[in-house]
This record gives sequence, C-alpha cells and structure tokens, in this order.
Amino acid sequence: MKLLDNKPVQTFLAVAPVLLAALCFIGYFAFFVSVFGSINHGHKAEWLPVSFLNNMDALLLAAFVLPVLFILSTVYFVLHAAQNPLLEKGNMRVVWILIIILLSVAGNFIYWLLEIRNKRTEPVIGDALHRKKQAGWSGGLYMKN
Repeated sequence: MKLLDNKPVQTFLAVAPVLLAALCFIGYFAFFVSVFGSINHGHKAEWLPVSFLNNMDALLLAAFVLPVLFILSTVYFVLHAAQNPLLEKGNMRVVWILIIILLSVAGNFIYWLLEIRNKRTEPVIGDALHRKKQAGWSGGLYMKN
C-alpha cells in the first residue's frame, strides 16, 4: 500500500507519460521534416535510406518504452482510484476509473491533478485501510466480516 501513497511515484507516473508523448510527437515531426527536407534540397535518391535510418534508434526506443509506461501508469491509477477512500461518495470511484481507462494518459494526468495533488497532504489509502481493518473489515473493499 505504500507504493500507492508514494508522491514521487505518483508524480512520475502522471507527468512522465505526458512529457514523453509530447517529446515523441516533436521528435516524429522533426524526423519527418529532416527526411523529407533532404529530398527537396537536391540530394541524390541513394542518400534517402541513410538519412531515413539516421535517427531511427530514438524513435524505436520510444515505440517500445511509451506503451509500457502508458499501461503501467493506467494500471497504477486505476488501483489508486479503486482504493481511494475519498471517492466513496456516490459513483465517483466508477466515474474516475472510467475516465482513467478511456482517456489513458490524459485521464491519469487529470486524476492525479484533481484527486491526488490538489486534495491531500498526507497519504490516505494506507491509513484508511488500516482503520477499516481495525473496524472489522476484511480484505475486500465492500465486504464486512
């Protein structure tokens, strides 16, 4: 439960995918501009494959790292929302889980911004689970002994 209350982990999993995705889009744009810009400058056709593969390593790395980071971040924030005692009012838990899943990276960032960063100063998940266990709750979120 400590991992779900870890502020540096929360911040990294909320902000890093957004920043890396933005950097990837900028990189893709710069990559294609450089490749197709070399065609307009009169370079010979045999130079096109070399210039095309010149900076492909960063794009391939991003193609493998970003999906893993996106999935890890989404799973983390779904677990956080499922165990967040501040979301027990109404259907807020279900609404946030749907937002996180459907909007993926943007949903993670919005959830972190509105429900984690702006609403609490100390960890609440571990404390709430400890209080529930002391009150006789079993491991489930809604089942009582």
